[in-house]
Amino acid sequence: ESNPVLRLHKRFTIKTDVLELCDGTMILVEWDNKSVCLFVDGLIGEQQVVTKPLPLFLSRFSSARSYYSGCTILGDGKISFILDIKNLINSVIK
Repeated sequence: ESNPVLRLHKRFTIKTDVLELCDGTMILVEWDNKSVCLFVDGLIGEQQVVTKPLPLFLSRFSSARSYYSGCTILGDGKISFILDIKNLINSVIK
């Protein structure tokens, strides 16, 4: 049995030139005996981070409530969102 593929650029309406599966990266994620392959442009790196709640001004956006579990501030001051894997998988597998 193969896992469904969730193209994150489509889910979050992000313009990308990486459209073919052979050109990008697949990340297998699991939750509650369900699994999905996330299709992304590529991986930048790996970091240990402290997750913080989403800022209140983002709560008005439904996608922020649905697919992000929090955020973190990186060493260079940029904000990185933390994906809510449970909700992403449940949006693909009912």
